[in-house]
Amino acid sequence: MLKEHLDRPGLDQETRDEIQCAYDGLVSSDPSKAWTSGIWVTELPSGSDFTGLTAAELQPYDNGNKLGELKLGYWALHGSKFYTSGPDATVTLILANTAKGPSAFLAPLRLPVQDEHGKVIHVPNGIKIRGSKKKCGSTPVAVAEVELSGMRAWLIGQGGRGAREVLTFLTVARMFACAGTLSAWGQSLRVARAFAKVRRVGGKPLNELLVHMHSLSKSHLAYKARLMLLLYLSSLLQLHEQKQHGDETLPFCVGLDANAVICREAVNNIGLCMEFLGGVEYMENEEGEFNIARLYRHMSAGPIVEGTSNILAAYALNLIEGNAGSATLAAIDRAIFAHLESHQSLALERKMILESSSRLKLVLSDSSIEHIGTADSFVRHIVDLICAALLISDAGRDDDEVACEFAKRRVLQVCGATEHYYKKVEVPGKLLLDQKLCYGSSYQR
Repeated sequence: MLKEHLDRPGLDQETRDEIQCAYDGLVSSDPSKAWTSGIWVTELPSGSDFTGLTAAELQPYDNGNKLGELKLGYWALHGSKFYTSGPDATVTLILANTAKGPSAFLAPLRLPVQDEHGKVIHVPNGIKIRGSKKKCGSTPVAVAEVELSGMRAWLIGQGGRGAREVLTFLTVARMFACAGTLSAWGQSLRVARAFAKVRRVGGKPLNELLVHMHSLSKSHLAYKARLMLLLYLSSLLQLHEQKQHGDETLPFCVGLDANAVICREAVNNIGLCMEFLGGVEYMENEEGEFNIARLYRHMSAGPIVEGTSNILAAYALNLIEGNAGSATLAAIDRAIFAHLESHQSLALERKMILESSSRLKLVLSDSSIEHIGTADSFVRHIVDLICAALLISDAGRDDDEVACEFAKRRVLQVCGATEHYYKKVEVPGKLLLDQKLCYGSSYQR
């Protein structure tokens, strides 16, 4: 975000110097010079809603204390933040209200001063920590409730455009939330696979039980689909950052969709992996690598990172139905078509995805239908279509048996024909397919 401002030609020199100072500290790899940062948005009355924020007012310039080369800003912030990340950070990005509306500010948290004995100490920059927060899902992370009493800060960008200024920051934060919950989901599946090999039921390993392996393979299928989506989103953000992607709406919209779906689904599946292991996995007194309960506890806040799943789904749907709605739908359409390469063995699945996408567009374009009440369903369907197209593209690279099976099953799930497909496969074949989806193409019974 700071780099985008430094690249803008109209930035005044004083603000440019302060942003450059903060940028250099945040990207430095030298431990003696590197800075850390937080983001402060959440307030008790409004949560992460940008309409009820801390107040900001202009103050006379103070040529006093400064953090390195970062001087005190012209704005003083007053109010409170109920939940702040990085209360021990060097600087923080904070949203507060000016006369023009929600605006973005950058402020140091503490300032070095000399005491009466000439010793350098650090004093708070107009903040008072009311107490630390122990929040389910983020216990290892330092968070606190803080009171702001004249916290001096620099305005970033234009007043009243705070939400727009932090857009890139929030999109990246949501991507990291997806990556974190997905990695925990992947580790949970690894433990569940290993357990199924050694746990015996009725004299044979658990991975020889059809019903168990079918449930485990469904979780693997969902995991691979969401992982493909995350990698695709990462590539979109990289292209956007390098100015090689002209449509900035697509990565933002897909990011909202992905966060609304992936984090919630990941947490649910981590809980399912606990169930796969039975009572042994509900013991919290062991913190080893096999403790899925610990992962479930630490990842449980994923679905509310930078907005709850339902709120993000509503934002995404408003974007699709807004003034730029047709352009957004067209961008999503292009994303789906781009990955549906001709593939002889998956021609039926490709056709099903295209038909499903066309039906979705017809429903979304019908103004007589109220959509917002089922925003989560629409967003999930968009995500599922993109995931299915990505899996078809992956299968088309080398005709790998397992990759093709992943693509077929995902398409049939999205289009509601799963049971019809599964009945065509004999029981021994079903079990082997499920085992290969979990353990890989080389698995042999």
